[in-house]
Amino acid sequence: MSQLRFNREKARQRRITVGLSVEQVAAHVGKSPKTVYAYEGPRDVGPPPPIRRDMEKLYGLDAGELLIVASEGAGEDDAA
Repeated sequence: MSQLRFNREKARQRRITVGLSVEQVAAHVGKSPKTVYAYEGPRDVGPPPPIRRDMEKLYGLDAGELLIVASEGAGEDDAA
């Protein structure tokens, strides 16, 4: 079964590419820097849809570009 998840790696990379600090993103979306770090961090913590859309706009992305399709067992090494 597949589900959509927040692509934390893409979010972090895009933030860096557009030259924004975590503090700037936090101020724009109305969250603390600690929360933005959590969105980009190793735990599976994604922003609510309205915040994600604000981040996508801020990063110059289309709606949904910070989502990925993740299957159950995602992250397991499928290499033979």
